[in-house]
Amino acid sequence: MNRVKLAWILPLVFVVLAETSLQAQRHPHQPVRGDIYWRSTFDLACAGLNAPADQISVMIYALSSYQMGALLADLVYVTLVAVLWYLVGKKIDSLRSPEPAALQKRSAVRIIGSLLTALYGLYMLLFLAFHNVLFTAPRNGNGGSSNFVGDLIHQSLWLLWSLILLIAPSLGLLKALGSRADTPLVRG
Repeated sequence: MNRVKLAWILPLVFVVLAETSLQAQRHPHQPVRGDIYWRSTFDLACAGLNAPADQISVMIYALSSYQMGALLADLVYVTLVAVLWYLVGKKIDSLRSPEPAALQKRSAVRIIGSLLTALYGLYMLLFLAFHNVLFTAPRNGNGGSSNFVGDLIHQSLWLLWSLILLIAPSLGLLKALGSRADTPLVRG
């Protein structure tokens, strides 16, 4: 029985959600007229679901040597969302039908990728710790909105992502390094 490949389904679903969120963000309906800090709960929840892609797109926008327009920034964001959820779906698919131990590759590229993922998870955790918008006023320039429930959902999902990105690759690294230490060196 063939299972549905989540690596192809998840990107489509989350790109549609991200694009819907971007469109809703362009036409906000603030509860108080003129509240420029308010973001809808739906928009903040989508940003939390896509927190790794959201943060990378902000970094790309900040590092760009030229001023990106809204269309290009949105295209970069949606592309990163698709890549993020493709990788998540691919990982879930590999866990649903694991390869035999003999076929699993422990390459340097995989180890470096796991290390970079864990470092990015640590970065996201530290970013959340130093830019907490729940306990500081949004007018201090911390990027928060005046929607407490939406910010709570956003930061909870951000925390979950940072812990997943920090812990899961670290466990894989420990397992890979532990199995390498157990294997004897073969010469010749």
